[in-house]
Amino acid sequence: MAKLWVQFSAGTKAPQVIGVRVQLEMQTLWQQFDQLGTEMIVTKAGRRMFPTFQVRISGMDPSAEYVLLMDFIPVDDKRYRYAFHSSSWLVAGRADVAAPSRMHFHPDSPARGAQWMKQTVSFDTLKLTNNLLDDNGHMILNSMHRYQPRFHVVYADPAPNSDLNAYRNFCSFSFPETRFMAVTAYQNHRITQLKIASNPFAKAVLFIYWPFIPMCSFCDFCQYCITLHMLFIYYIHILNIHIACAFTCSISTVTLLVLYICIFVIKTTPL
Repeated sequence: MAKLWVQFSAGTKAPQVIGVRVQLEMQTLWQQFDQLGTEMIVTKAGRRMFPTFQVRISGMDPSAEYVLLMDFIPVDDKRYRYAFHSSSWLVAGRADVAAPSRMHFHPDSPARGAQWMKQTVSFDTLKLTNNLLDDNGHMILNSMHRYQPRFHVVYADPAPNSDLNAYRNFCSFSFPETRFMAVTAYQNHRITQLKIASNPFAKAVLFIYWPFIPMCSFCDFCQYCITLHMLFIYYIHILNIHIACAFTCSISTVTLLVLYICIFVIKTTPL
């Protein structure tokens, strides 16, 4: 059952926001990732989140206009590193200088409450980057730092001088299970496995290449498979190379064929 978050800020809030309620979609999937320690890829060019942040909203004034936006705040003031021997995150020191703070506005904003409430609100265009000089409007995060996504509902008050009471016209929501570690490459292989199992695009890749990727299972990899499987995921997923492009490029094709042969030889060699 999806989590229902209610903003209780009586008295000081405008009537248009005081009753707003937000439900996190795909809560079960978020919880599965959270139990493993969610990781989100950040790249110079920007990378979309998976799972995608999606919510359902109720309690809005159907005729009032609202702006929806998101931001990300550090969970703590620490920088982390992943210990492969213990499969856990360890504190590596104090946090780096905070990246420039940005807000991501939902592209349909502003819109009437009736429109927001009739369907799931998805932030599927939001991208994460570690490029401090990014000029594409992506959310700038520091790698190896933990972040908490926040969702904001802002009532577009048409009254004159409404900016003087701006604090009355918004409410904010956060869901602990959506916390994540920003990384440039997945550290925990179980996160990779879960993303493959639950991401439609990754499933399509596996379906096409399944005869060439002799994995032990989605849950347990043998000591040989895991390294080669991670190389494959790095090639296709981390570098974000499209399948069609890979096969039209001779270098990419040769690389894939060599990788497949290595997997087949190692997998068929008795331990």
